[in-house]
Amino acid sequence: FYLGIESLQNNLAFIISPNPAMNELIIKGGDLKFENALLSVYNMLGEKLLAFSTEYTIQPFSINIQNLSAGIYFLELQSDKKKWVGRFVKE
Repeated sequence: FYLGIESLQNNLAFIISPNPAMNELIIKGGDLKFENALLSVYNMLGEKLLAFSTEYTIQPFSINIQNLSAGIYFLELQSDKKKWVGRFVKE
């Protein structure tokens, strides 16, 4: 399930799996690179709970979410020129 997909060049189609998840998320897909990207996780109130820098290439990468409480969250991947937001459920 996607909540907003934006790109300056193409429609990006990232996949968050598994969704719902318990301990770890895998982010994969898309055909563009995010260099020097900031990955953030927000709760439903818009509070930033996790944030770290990453360099996303075509390869999948994982995020540890085991310290998050059960609920619905938004994951944002943003660089200087591109932004993608997805939604996931933590069990």
